[in-house]
Amino acid sequence: MENMYTHIHMKIVQRLLLMLGIWPVQRDDYKQKAYDAYFYISFSYFIVCLMTKVAVAFETIDDIIETADNLGVTIVYIICVYKVLIYHSKIIRSLIKVIEKKEKYILDSDNTEVKKNISKCSEIGASVNIVFSLLGNICSNTVYYNADP
Repeated sequence: MENMYTHIHMKIVQRLLLMLGIWPVQRDDYKQKAYDAYFYISFSYFIVCLMTKVAVAFETIDDIIETADNLGVTIVYIICVYKVLIYHSKIIRSLIKVIEKKEKYILDSDNTEVKKNISKCSEIGASVNIVFSLLGNICSNTVYYNADP
């Protein structure tokens, strides 16, 4: 059974993707089946939301502002769908395994300076990720809630 948080450099991203059912976990027990079911249910729900946005965009085709608003959100949803499909591709799964092996090799070495640098870069990357996530959320909410009806 694998350790769920083995990636030091992707710790925050990995936890978020695990909560969303996106991180490509490989296990050999019933938890894998439950996790896969959770992924397929949540991904199907997301696809349904995407289809409703597309339907609303076509329904409001006469109002260019409303259509542009709906298509903007739809494009973001489609990008998210592609990202999820990329995470579940065999190439990304094999790449994650290679990164895991290289990271384990580095962390098992005796070089404390390299370990310290990896931890420091990981913390900085996590902080940058949090800041950009918050800024993106604040900006999108500001635009969405301040839009003229």
